[in-house]
Amino acid sequence: DYSQVNLSGVSGKSISQIQYFFAKAKWCHRLLNELRLRWMRNKNEFRDRVSDDIILDGTVIKKDKEAKYSGLAAFMYSNLSKGVVNGLMLLGASIRTHEKKRYLLDTKLFVKGDWLSEWKAWKAFASYLATMTKGKLWILDRGFRNQYFLAHILKLKRLFLVRVSLSLSILLPLNQKELKAQTKVNEDKGGQGKKRGRKRKFPSL
Repeated sequence: DYSQVNLSGVSGKSISQIQYFFAKAKWCHRLLNELRLRWMRNKNEFRDRVSDDIILDGTVIKKDKEAKYSGLAAFMYSNLSKGVVNGLMLLGASIRTHEKKRYLLDTKLFVKGDWLSEWKAWKAFASYLATMTKGKLWILDRGFRNQYFLAHILKLKRLFLVRVSLSLSILLPLNQKELKAQTKVNEDKGGQGKKRGRKRKFPSL
């Protein structure tokens, strides 16, 4: 965290200029973020690398009664409130480097009127993120189990890892021959000296 005095020293600007920037100046957050990333990635520990992990998450922020952005708010489900609230959804992505350093990559405000669905917004955000980082593995929580969004990540030539719970069923892309071959190996290892039961039938995948 930086105070206005700290920011003044780092940027070479006066305190009054710093105050004007936050209070009245018009600026593009995307250009400002690009400048921030360029400054960070000049440091070796934050270089953009294929080995970086990209962590995606979203949160719904409930609108305060006195807030003046009613045109941007919409009714949507909030995990924090465990119910539908009138608020804003913020999409976010952060980077975790191979050395376990972490930093924010970018954020995007989901405006319900601009998109047909939440997943359309996530797909557009993911496409933009793919131009910002070389990171190969994208880490998602279990709320991202949308097959069209996951397929979109693969189209971007990236891999994904979805956090799951022990009670959650998952589908693996195995063909029937591989599944039978692996099952036979497991039976041979665990069934030596025992009477082998009937062969299991596997559905086509």
